[in-house]
Amino acid sequence: MFRILLVDDEQIERDGVARLLRKHQFPFEILEAENGEEALALMEQEPVDILFTDIKMPFMDGLELSHQARERYGSLKIIIYSAYGEFAYAQQAIGYNIFAYLLKPVEVEEFLRVFTNVSKLCQEEKDRQAQEQQLRLGYQKGMEYERERMLLELVGDALPREGDGAAGFSLEGRLVQLVLVDFGQRFFDRHGQLFPEVIKQWVGHEFEYINLNENQSLLFILLPPGSLPDGQLGPRLKQGITDSYGERVALVIGRCLSESGQLKDEYRQMEELLSNRFFYKESVVFYTDSGQGGSHSDTSSVSALMEPLYWHLNAKDYYSFRKGMEHFFQVMADGHDHSAVYIKYMCIELTKKLLETCGKESQIDFRAYVEGIFSSRSLSDMRVLAEGVFTKLGIGEESGGQEYTKKVIKDILQLIEEHYMTDISLQWIADQVFLTQTYVSHLFSKEMGQTLVKYLTAVRMRKAGEALLRTNHTIAHISGMVGYPNDSYFGKIFKNHFGVSPAKYREQYG
Repeated sequence: MFRILLVDDEQIERDGVARLLRKHQFPFEILEAENGEEALALMEQEPVDILFTDIKMPFMDGLELSHQARERYGSLKIIIYSAYGEFAYAQQAIGYNIFAYLLKPVEVEEFLRVFTNVSKLCQEEKDRQAQEQQLRLGYQKGMEYERERMLLELVGDALPREGDGAAGFSLEGRLVQLVLVDFGQRFFDRHGQLFPEVIKQWVGHEFEYINLNENQSLLFILLPPGSLPDGQLGPRLKQGITDSYGERVALVIGRCLSESGQLKDEYRQMEELLSNRFFYKESVVFYTDSGQGGSHSDTSSVSALMEPLYWHLNAKDYYSFRKGMEHFFQVMADGHDHSAVYIKYMCIELTKKLLETCGKESQIDFRAYVEGIFSSRSLSDMRVLAEGVFTKLGIGEESGGQEYTKKVIKDILQLIEEHYMTDISLQWIADQVFLTQTYVSHLFSKEMGQTLVKYLTAVRMRKAGEALLRTNHTIAHISGMVGYPNDSYFGKIFKNHFGVSPAKYREQYG
């Protein structure tokens, strides 16, 4: 549908032209004006493809209108419609690049010829613009994909590249600080596109951004040389994200690095730290350099650690309790603002609760243990005593040995194979095998050499590839079949996994 503006001071003339256009079903939305001034004002508000104007009109005639309209709207198609005796005036319009000149009274055959040609020209220009826009979008997507590949290579999680080596990344004298963002559930397939714009206000520096999967994203913050770590970055991001989305988030703030080669090790350390998110019920911030968070970092809050530890005990999840205690001691070692007496008291209380829960009070001389804790001269002494109790009670050992582990992994793999097309999560899988998220996460990573989320993504991509080659389903349909309601996000993850788009994959291998 194109928009045409009919300009004539005679209503009857405008009505006649409009009637002919509608009768012959030209694809026009028709606007009308009585003179040049009114027409220019209307064109400022409503974009017009075709200007059809009389010459003699009050206030501003058709020639002046054509002159001004051509200066303002270079692609406008102008058709002059005037009486035979005004032909001399029309000669002035030659410099205005007039598309056609029609005489009054109109000859229907000539009228149809002119409007058929102008309609065709408008359509050709529309098609050309659409094609150019498509090419621009394709180029932008290609550039975005190459940027993402480059960033993934920096942290060691990318496809092999053709040619000589990986894409380089020059810091140009700047520092890079990684920030790992994890929601613990599907988030970025719904909000990933707008997420960088939302958090820009809290980052405070230029940054690059990639989605790793439905749960996680990674920021590469680019800092000027000599920059010091921003101690408030973590709390600021945590508060802003939590307020904006109302969901629990875990952040891992990396160090400020000057060499791109350091990023792989930094990212691995961040992934390891992220496993501690299960010991917190609320949003939390971790630091690869504990000094970055200062004395008020989230990880230094004793109360934030106690609730999940008691929860693990009540659930008789002794493996997770022991892992939580290891984390408890690590947090205490990193922090410097806790009372030694308070830490000793909490350690004793937790051990007492442990003995009550597992019913093995008789196996431990609790009075001697308490005396040992209070006489400890360092945190490491307390940790040795606690570890001794855990070992004596057999707390935290993987239940059932290797056979049990094999069965759990087999069950998890079967669950993924049967339910990959649904919105499954780590919590859901843990519930099905009657274990905690912490234990399932640990067990799967240890036995399979990768996180459960990465494995699930790989399964979905394998199934998607098979569907593309073995069926005629649309890409949007296949996206839903493998658990991705957002087909645009599915295309992005597919291309990161296979190196080509779903359509290209089908074309190359189908």
